[in-house]
Amino acid sequence: MSAIPDRELSRLRADLEGLVLPDTCTVLNKTETPDGMGGVAITAGTVYTNVPFRLDPHKGYEQLGGDSLRPYQEFTGTLPNKYTITMDYQIVHNSVTYNVVSVNAGSWLTCKRVILEKT
Repeated sequence: MSAIPDRELSRLRADLEGLVLPDTCTVLNKTETPDGMGGVAITAGTVYTNVPFRLDPHKGYEQLGGDSLRPYQEFTGTLPNKYTITMDYQIVHNSVTYNVVSVNAGSWLTCKRVILEKT
């Protein structure tokens, strides 16, 4: 239970969607199924569409991959608190797909925040 009355919390959540979440996204669920050759095939199914959303850069750095450095950047995604998100999900925003790295990173009662990386 929170210190904020339920009615006030509902109003704050509605205000958040209209004022702070300027875009929309689609949430996908990654599923692994055996491919018959000892490996797995990964498929993605749509869980939610037209979810109010905001994407903000979080941090960036370079990773050593093979014999070269490649850029890596994390993003913070914000969406309404009512949506269930797990680390098995992906978020598609402006035709770019992101893997969910962390869920509820600094979440508030009014919204859900996730850490994302580009696929």
